[in-house]
Amino acid sequence: MKEVKKESKTKSTVSKKTKLNEEKKEVKVKSTRKKATTEKIDKALLNKKEQNNYSVLSQVIYIVSKFFRICLMIFLPFIVLSMVFLPIIFKRFEVSANIIKFDNVSVIVREDGISAKLGDNVYTVECNTFEFDKILTFLSNNPKPTIIFRFEVSLLILSIVIILAIYLLNYIESLFKNFITNKTPFTKENTNYVLKIAIFLLALKVASFCFSVVGVFTKCFVSINILSILIMFAIYYIFKYATNMQEVANTKMTD
Repeated sequence: MKEVKKESKTKSTVSKKTKLNEEKKEVKVKSTRKKATTEKIDKALLNKKEQNNYSVLSQVIYIVSKFFRICLMIFLPFIVLSMVFLPIIFKRFEVSANIIKFDNVSVIVREDGISAKLGDNVYTVECNTFEFDKILTFLSNNPKPTIIFRFEVSLLILSIVIILAIYLLNYIESLFKNFITNKTPFTKENTNYVLKIAIFLLALKVASFCFSVVGVFTKCFVSINILSILIMFAIYYIFKYATNMQEVANTKMTD
């Protein structure tokens, strides 16, 4: 009986040791797999050529956005000054058929362009005069107070459009600057930038529509498609999803 008990004890001890060894092996295998996956994840997800294209595109968009933002910031004070001096200028203008006169300056709107006469000198510009024809009709059919008011409102809305465009370009510039410097685009900061870009695109669309309805000119220099706004909002949700995934898996796009 004693021998049987000893054998059973020995068997149970051996089985326990075997189980422990198997568990240790499993833990080692799991840890090795985890290390392997981490090593795979830490690698860049784009090859060298794709990384180069991504970097060049980001730099180009960053530089272009910065250039246009600076241009608009220079242009904005002239719009504000125009609002100040507009009432003074319009007190001296006269409209006769297709000729607008400001003291000794005459602007003649022709079918194929515009001619400006300054004293004895005449300067001609070949262009589409459709918008100018509309302005001439507006100037001929309305009293000066109405004309001044409409132009002031147009310039005010134009100033708002330019300010919105400056902010929009600033966020685009910041977003692509982060694309250049960071190893992954999917961060909370970039996700917020994408949302702000979508919001400012929508605001610009509304401001441009107001300019075309209320303003003297029927067209605004900023043209934004509704589809592009919807796409930007969709991209925001993609970025939000990718940013959350980024926190789980430590991936990167470039080395």
